[in-house]
Order: sequence, then C-alpha cells, then structure tokens
Amino acid sequence: MSGGRCGRLLQKDQAEFGPLPDFGQHARDQECFQVITLLLLEYPPLIRRALVARLLLESDLRVLAEADHAPDAVRRAQALRPDVVLLDAQMPNLDVSETVRQLRARSPSSRIVLLSLDSCPLPKDVDGDAPLVVGKHEGFEALLTAIRAVSRRMPRAE
Repeated sequence: MSGGRCGRLLQKDQAEFGPLPDFGQHARDQECFQVITLLLLEYPPLIRRALVARLLLESDLRVLAEADHAPDAVRRAQALRPDVVLLDAQMPNLDVSETVRQLRARSPSSRIVLLSLDSCPLPKDVDGDAPLVVGKHEGFEALLTAIRAVSRRMPRAE
C-alpha cells in the first residue's frame, strides 16, 4: 500500500491518531483498506461501553471518542472529525433535530446514524441529507451495515 489515495488516508490517520494496528497480510493486500472512525453519543453509559467493546472487535472501525451529552458530542466531532457519529435518538434531554444541525455545521464531513428504540421517522425539521435510522431491535449486524453504508455515502473532506 505505498502511495496512492489509500496510502495517503493511512498516513493521515497515523499522523492524526498515532500508529494503526497491524491488520495483517490480508489488509495489506487489499487495494484500499480504510478505517472508519466513530464518535458515540449513547445512553446509558453501561450500554455505551458495551457497544464500544463490540465495535472494537471490527478491524475496519475505530472509536475515537464517547460523549455523555450533545454539547460534548458536538465539541468532540468538531475537534476529531469522525467519519460517523452514532447518536442515541432517545437520549434524555436530547433535541435530535438541533443536535443533528449542530453536528452538520461543526463537522460537515461526518455522517450520522441515529440509534432508536424503534425505527421511528425523523422529526419533520431534520432536512437535507437525512441521518440513517437503525432500530436498536434490529441487531448489531444492521448497525454495522449502516455504519459502513453511510461512511461510503459521500466523499469526506480531506
């Protein structure tokens, strides 16, 4: 993986976040192996920790940070520019529409996945590129599929 777009992505990742783990010969043989960076805003903390532990088992995912409340998530998204923000739609005292607007304003390259107790429709005032909604009842494979799908949806700012 020398040079080319993939090499630049990995070099940028290493410069920003430190050395990447060795993903093995299979990953080096791939034309392009991109790690998807994540920020989690999930409640309660015990569930968030379990989610982080499970996400860490995926070789193409890296959890950059966790947040306890929306302002913290927005600050961290602005500083870290994750590829994907996982947002708990039923978090106490969370205005989903406002949080989505702030995340888009402060970290426009980040994609948003809303985790919901049901596959509820988005509030009417969430416009534009609607976040993907994943019902918590749909299981972990559905969440992984959503994360990978939204990370490919649009090119990220470099």
